Amino acid sequence: MPAIGLQAAEFRHGPLEIARPGLTALVFAGEHPVRELNHKLWVELQAKGMKALWVEPPGDGLPSDGFLAMPDASGIGLPLAEIVPVQLLCVHLCLELGQTPGQFRYIEKVTTDQ
Repeated sequence: MPAIGLQAAEFRHGPLEIARPGLTALVFAGEHPVRELNHKLWVELQAKGMKALWVEPPGDGLPSDGFLAMPDASGIGLPLAEIVPVQLLCVHLCLELGQTPGQFRYIEKVTTDQ
């Protein structure tokens, strides 16, 4: 199950082409200077048929459909509040799929490759 983290502007420079039904995106509201840009991406992804989930702390006048609450944080704590729940979700998904979280399937140490 491939996943990648991108800023909203980065997503528009290529990866937007993969937007289609059957894919899911977590769009984080982020700090106030980028909130509007991120919200536009969320709306655009839904219009393209993706399951796009809007992620931010509760109580900010958010849409009820496609909303995931996250811990309230700001400043340097915001990236931690955003990523830790996603990492825990990834661990759960790996276990559900019978995989070992953090175990690579194809990558080896460069020093062992000849």
